[in-house]
Amino acid sequence: MVLFPDVQSYTIFVAVLALIYSVFSRFVQQKFGNQKDMKEFQENSKRLQKEFEEATKANNKARVDEVMQKQMANFSIMNKALFGQFKIMAIILVAFFGFMFIANTFDPAVADDFTIKLIDDGAGCDALAGDGVFSSCIIPAASTAATGPWLAHVTVQNGGEILQENYAWFSYGKKNGESFYAKPSADRALNTSFASGFVPNGGTAYLYANPTKGNDVSVEAKLNSGTWFYIDLPFTIPIINVQRLNDPNGWFIFVSIIFGISASLVLGQINKLKDKLKKPADSSGAGASVGVQSK
Repeated sequence: MVLFPDVQSYTIFVAVLALIYSVFSRFVQQKFGNQKDMKEFQENSKRLQKEFEEATKANNKARVDEVMQKQMANFSIMNKALFGQFKIMAIILVAFFGFMFIANTFDPAVADDFTIKLIDDGAGCDALAGDGVFSSCIIPAASTAATGPWLAHVTVQNGGEILQENYAWFSYGKKNGESFYAKPSADRALNTSFASGFVPNGGTAYLYANPTKGNDVSVEAKLNSGTWFYIDLPFTIPIINVQRLNDPNGWFIFVSIIFGISASLVLGQINKLKDKLKKPADSSGAGASVGVQSK
């Protein structure tokens, strides 16, 4: 379903969805989270641990048995709190997949995508049967909308399992030398290419793929005629070493995490400020006040 005229407005839409999801998640945690039980369990655990150590040190077996019984009873409080957390997680997960479904339903970048088969039987655009090179021909529609960069996501599959994948691209009707997608990791790399990086209006694009894994495989390519979703972050995400997000799902998760962390930090500072304001005036302040009154 196409609702947004361009990828930029859709990007904002996904970010707004992520913010709404983050607010909803926090609301659910605050509304249904049993923080009181968890706090009670932690306080009881500390107190009982101290009593247990004292009873053990005093070699008071009766007291040790009594404390152990209290500890067992305390675990029931923990189980209740954990069960509440599981219910909250279930609600949040259902909401997560619901928001993701909404985001992907309105993705304008996939409205013009289509899939083609690459063959190695010597027919059509394939030069030689059984040489391991799979081929296909693409004749783009001679329209203004189809001009510009075209991207092919090629996959090698066996029984539905993707063994290898890679991207290839060409520019149709006008020169465009920018590559928009990073290649997969080396262990999954597949040798794919178009015969030419530029195809004039009305021309034919020849796509080739040379699988190096699996037997009895099928090779197909999903083509994107000029619109795709990607976000270049101003920094590289640590650990996973990613700077470009190539799908709306990654953008949704990224915005949700960033907003969640930011909200936690802000709320933490607000709570600290509230606690500070609730503290009574110190003795020096009280003494100064009395001094003024007596004067």
